[in-house]
Amino acid sequence: LLKQENAYILIDEGALTPEQIERHILRQITQIKNKNITIIIAINKSEIDFLNSLWENLENIKSEVEIKTLSNKFYEKKDVDDFNQRISALSMINLQKQDTFLDYLLRVADSSIKKFNIHNKLPVHILKCHDKKKIKALIVLAVEKRITSRRAIELSIDEQLYEFCKEYPLAVQKEHLLRIEKDKESGFKFMLNSAYWVTSCLINLVEQKDGKESLSHAYYDIFVSYRKLYPKDRDFYKVTKRYYFLDYLQQLLFKAHYGGSLELPNLLYSKIHPLMAENYQFLHQEAKCKLRMARGERKVEKKNEILEMAYLNINRAYELAATYEGIKLNIEYTMHHMLLTKALILTNYIFLQIKSNNMSDELIRYIEDSISIYYNIFYQQKALKNKYNRHSINDIKKFIEIMSEQINLLDKEKKKQFELFLSEFREISIEWN
Repeated sequence: LLKQENAYILIDEGALTPEQIERHILRQITQIKNKNITIIIAINKSEIDFLNSLWENLENIKSEVEIKTLSNKFYEKKDVDDFNQRISALSMINLQKQDTFLDYLLRVADSSIKKFNIHNKLPVHILKCHDKKKIKALIVLAVEKRITSRRAIELSIDEQLYEFCKEYPLAVQKEHLLRIEKDKESGFKFMLNSAYWVTSCLINLVEQKDGKESLSHAYYDIFVSYRKLYPKDRDFYKVTKRYYFLDYLQQLLFKAHYGGSLELPNLLYSKIHPLMAENYQFLHQEAKCKLRMARGERKVEKKNEILEMAYLNINRAYELAATYEGIKLNIEYTMHHMLLTKALILTNYIFLQIKSNNMSDELIRYIEDSISIYYNIFYQQKALKNKYNRHSINDIKKFIEIMSEQINLLDKEKKKQFELFLSEFREISIEWN
């Protein structure tokens, strides 16, 4: 090593023992520096022996050693685009921004006719016995990505995570914490390398007989465990927040064939609703789920039932948000979102009643309520600009079309509000398109 000069030397830490690295590199650091040699050592953070050796010697050499943490994914869009441009000549599928490198490798394997060895190393049929703790461990991994040993014990999934590390080390591994990361009771964390693999395992479970019920029971158990750990509502709601957001649930179960990808989230919401009935954010997410389900439901009676539950949820959510006494960060923005969700629920209900020729005083009141909300959001507040999805835009366009034909149902004030809302919405609609 010391015969080299003006060199970069790349070493995998597995090629040398910790003792060799300490003796031949760390203790020779001055001579190495004098010869203008830069040594780069690739370290797996699961190798505790090497990390301990490094930390024991770091005080004496910290001015000469720089530690850099490498991610298992790209975070910048430009890096993803550059990668995709480089592999395009191979006719391979693109890397998605959220993919880890292992996610990408698995998706490449799934898009190929050729059998890849990685399928044998990372099977997805691992939940045939519907083991609730294994399902629970996979869900927690999927949502949290990294779990400290302490948290794993608290959730009673530590044995299952150790088993995953042993059986599927490509996807799940132990990562020893740096000293600055350590808390009093956690020396390491379990790290997920492939959300794609976990999702595939969960979807495979869902496609089995009684799989949906097994998944919902495990999901419920996560909330029960966190409730025991966090008796105060605010702490409990904060730590479980990422588990119930609709867009994430749909992403987690994106391959499911049951009601698009909404029946499963709806089942999960129904299961955990009793634990979250005082949480306005949860109720809003549940209401949005039911609204999306109602749009795709063809049976009139069932559609009415879903919209009724969505309406009850959003009204309660708005009431709880309006009386919330905690820190009100972004509460006004959230309440605007809730009002829009309420108006969209009413809009879909109005479509249904007009189509069925069920005109009534109650329906006219709902029409007036919808116009008031749209007028307030679009014209008065000009809130939520560029925050509308395609389904919302289409609902509002259809509402405008119907109300243009039924304009004589409105009094003078509501006609004026409708016209002002319409003028503002046209600009937003043009921008959106």
